Amino acid sequence: MREAVADKDANQARQEVVASLDELMGTELDAFVDSRSQLINRLGMSGYARLMDRFAAAERQLNRAWSAAADRVLDESVECLVR
Repeated sequence: MREAVADKDANQARQEVVASLDELMGTELDAFVDSRSQLINRLGMSGYARLMDRFAAAERQLNRAWSAAADRVLDESVECLVR
C-alpha cells in the first residue's frame, strides 16, 4: 500500500484510498456478510464466531483507514491498511 501511494500526491492518493475502500466495503464485505448461513453450515457456529471475530477486527481497520483518508491523514490511513 505504501508503494501504491508513494508515487502520487497526497490528495490524489487519499481520494484513491477512499474510493477503493468505498467499493470494497460496499460490495465484497456485504457479499461476505450475506453468506452467513453458508458459513455457519460449513464452519459450525463456533467456527463462524471465530471467523466473524477476525472479520470484525479487519472491518474496523478498514473503517479507520477510510476515516483517516477522508480526514486527510494519509499516513494514518495507510498504516491502518498494512496492519
